[in-house]
Amino acid sequence: MTDVARRLGRKRIILLGGVLADNPRAIRYYQKNGFQLAGSFIGADGVRSLDMVLDLDSMQEA
Repeated sequence: MTDVARRLGRKRIILLGGVLADNPRAIRYYQKNGFQLAGSFIGADGVRSLDMVLDLDSMQEA
């Protein structure tokens, strides 16, 4: 996905509403792959979620 985003000239990938705050395995997965916490919110269902962002400029190309 990062290769496609770069080819399209994108600078970052944002997980909008991307991961539930009570899902540590998913959070760890995204962090290990370069994503950083960008914010959090409480959805209409009352569940807290985290938005995360991956800055493609700071990543080395594979």
